[in-house]
Amino acid sequence: MFARSLLVLSLSAGAALAQQASLSQVAEGLASTRAQLNGAGLVPNPISEQLLNLTAVLSLQFGSSGSPVAIGTSQSVSDVTQAPSYRLEFAPESASALSGKTFTVAFLDAGAAGVGNPDGLLTRHFLGNNFNLGSDGILSNSTPAITEYASPAPAPGSGPHRYFQVVFLQGDDFRAPSNLSQPGTPLSTMSLAGYAQEANLRQIVAASYVSIEDNSASVTDSISSTQAPASSSVAALATSISRSLAGGSATSGGSSSSTRSGSSGAPSGTSAAGGSNGAVKLGAGAGLLAVLGAAAVLL
Repeated sequence: MFARSLLVLSLSAGAALAQQASLSQVAEGLASTRAQLNGAGLVPNPISEQLLNLTAVLSLQFGSSGSPVAIGTSQSVSDVTQAPSYRLEFAPESASALSGKTFTVAFLDAGAAGVGNPDGLLTRHFLGNNFNLGSDGILSNSTPAITEYASPAPAPGSGPHRYFQVVFLQGDDFRAPSNLSQPGTPLSTMSLAGYAQEANLRQIVAASYVSIEDNSASVTDSISSTQAPASSSVAALATSISRSLAGGSATSGGSSSSTRSGSSGAPSGTSAAGGSNGAVKLGAGAGLLAVLGAAAVLL
């Protein structure tokens, strides 16, 4: 038996949790998420604008006895030794686009702000594909994880590392790259954009990050601080997101002609893989994507 990672999702039908997430609450959460990702320097690199279609709010909980961890909070190394569970909250308007779908989940280290990783790659602490959503709102691996959770251990004196988590929506044409297709693949480095391109993953529907630092030594690198988003900008973006979600129900399409840009030739996936067959669209159509794209201007 392989260790099973669980993703707890709020559903609008058959699960009470989804009823608790109002449109305004979700819009505020999505706006805050986007602002935090921008302030941490995670958008547009390593998380590209073309991949982002935030539709659900993601929160983490490390271990069964831990408390939910809000995006952008600082955690100690001892706080994150146990594998996290993930919870998504989304508005009823997005439920039909998320229910019954399949997801890929990744937990990656982008290094300290302003420094990153020396080779530009990300350290992969968890990667799992084929998460299936059950009628009870639990999404679990239908296949073993590619890389089982390896708890963060940033180098002493390297500053606060940005460990971020992304939830991809898998399309019908999803194919795991050959070098990241076998269970038991150990912790190593990868390119998020390269992997997404090779695997035909086009949409990140939820994301979060935490800051983790080993304070046992003095910081030697020139570390940039992450920037707290202005509350007025977050409020303005939340209003735009709320209008976009309310303006049209989320839809999915099996053979969209939508395209996205990836990093051709980037490692791991390292080789480019083309094709837009089986692309999936969701959120409130192009409207929500445009609103989230405008966050870079608002924030």
